[in-house]
Amino acid sequence: MVNLDEIKKSLDSNQNMTPEVKDELFHLITIFHQQFPSVSLDTLNARIKDLKVGKSTLHEQRGPVSYDARGNEILLSAKDLEERCDPHHLMMKGLLGVISASDNYYGFNQNDSLCALNMGFTEMLANTLVGNEGACDYEEELLAANLISDIIGVDTMFEAYFNNDTEAVYKSLLDADEDELSSTPRVKNIMDLLNSSFLARPGKVNTPNNTFPEALKDIALVAAHQEWSPAKEESFKQKLSLSTLMDRSSEYVGIVGLQQVYEAAKESAKLQINAPVK
Repeated sequence: MVNLDEIKKSLDSNQNMTPEVKDELFHLITIFHQQFPSVSLDTLNARIKDLKVGKSTLHEQRGPVSYDARGNEILLSAKDLEERCDPHHLMMKGLLGVISASDNYYGFNQNDSLCALNMGFTEMLANTLVGNEGACDYEEELLAANLISDIIGVDTMFEAYFNNDTEAVYKSLLDADEDELSSTPRVKNIMDLLNSSFLARPGKVNTPNNTFPEALKDIALVAAHQEWSPAKEESFKQKLSLSTLMDRSSEYVGIVGLQQVYEAAKESAKLQINAPVK
């Protein structure tokens, strides 16, 4: 794997950025490498030589920040940078796209099949690395990523993200969904509902959408079959209370009673497990 000195040399050779942007990027790269030293920086080293960083006025299409893997460009919303967003957080999200890029996508979002979950997990990683002192435009995706990480394990999500392994996410969720009475392809339904909610929102920012509550209910049903410690189960149920969305709870019509959905499914799972063999 390449080291930070090699990354610095490649970054210095870039003719598309100002010295100030290069300094900010290298600072964030150092933070990332110190936190996650096992993640290869080979893709970053190859892409950073001609990486572009620009400002966009196309917030309605791209959101506050986007990484175009095909064009190798981080685009930041000029308006959001000035008014409401943490620039370090946004730049870290763009950088995560570069580090985890593969062909024309990044993370585990191959063919846009996991676009919402990919966005939520990118948000999780950026929060871990640099925090966020500005607005969060992906609260729904962040919550879903947190819940699914609890179910399949954050390590599984992490490995899938940096190895571009879409199937690992699907397979882990399929393995976790042990409801023998489920007659619907629940895992695919969860992803479709999350993606539908994400893609339907203007500017890809928070405007509650009616498919998001249904996705959370299905996530709760899958979670009900997990064998967790009391502490972990309580943590999961706390997330289901939507405490992270309480300041805007009146906007989320339909996202109520998720803890009750979980508890009922938990009881149903116990009945299935303890049912007499015929």
